[in-house]
Amino acid sequence: MTLQEVLMEADRLRPNPLDDGQKAGWVAAMEVRVAEETGRQAPLLHWPEDGQCALTLPPEYASLYVLYLCARIDFALGEYEGYNGAITLYNATLGDYKKSHLRQCLPEKRDYMHVWREGV
Repeated sequence: MTLQEVLMEADRLRPNPLDDGQKAGWVAAMEVRVAEETGRQAPLLHWPEDGQCALTLPPEYASLYVLYLCARIDFALGEYEGYNGAITLYNATLGDYKKSHLRQCLPEKRDYMHVWREGV
């Protein structure tokens, strides 16, 4: 999913008067934060130059971008019930992604055997 696609999908779900630059900044900051929390490197995105750049989350978790942006739009417009619903779903999906990422990045068993030895 690209940054432009995220903005278009969020605007379809939550029509709003907000500037695309502001919304792109929210998505870019979320991308960096999630990458840092999962030990990955995320590119710094700039709007509109990077509008067609692919975002780094796997396709099965690409909905995180739209959920987060919808939550931010709701918050900015004072739609707090919508914000609470969207951010709750975002946090649950983000937790699933982090667990999935951790399972995929576990070291092999031989890498951490005999870490705790008696008498050392």
